[in-house]
Amino acid sequence: MPIRITTPNASRSFKTHVEKESEQLAKIVCANVLSYVGLEGVTEARDHGSYTDQTGNLRSSIREVVTVGGKVVSECEEKQYKEGAEGLRKGKELIDKFSKKREGDIALHIVAGMDYADYVERIHHKNVLSSARVLMDA
Repeated sequence: MPIRITTPNASRSFKTHVEKESEQLAKIVCANVLSYVGLEGVTEARDHGSYTDQTGNLRSSIREVVTVGGKVVSECEEKQYKEGAEGLRKGKELIDKFSKKREGDIALHIVAGMDYADYVERIHHKNVLSSARVLMDA
C-alpha cells in the first residue's frame, strides 16, 4: 500500500519542494561534470600545446571557468609559465568577459587569452586549444 499525502496544500508544497531540490541537484551535478571536463581540457591544452612557447604568455593565458546563472562556481588554478604574467592577466580578462555573458545557463568556458592564439592555431596549424576540444568531444 503506497503512502499518500491527503492534505492538498501539503502535497503541492511537497511537490514544489522536491522539484526545486531536484533542479538544484541537477545543476550541481552538471557543474561538477563540467568542472572536471574543463580541468582536463586545460591540462591537455597546457601540457600538449605544439607551439614554441617563447615568453610563456600563450600557455599562461589558458583558463577555464564554470558558471551557473552567471556566477562562477569553479575555475582552474592560474599557472604562469616562464615570464607569462601578461598571459595570466589577459586570460583572466577574457574568462571574466565570457563568464558574465551567460546569466541563466550552466556554462563551461575555456579560453586562450592572448590575441594571437587563433593565429597560431589556424595559420601555423599548431595546437593551442584543439586537443582540449578533441578531448571533450570524445
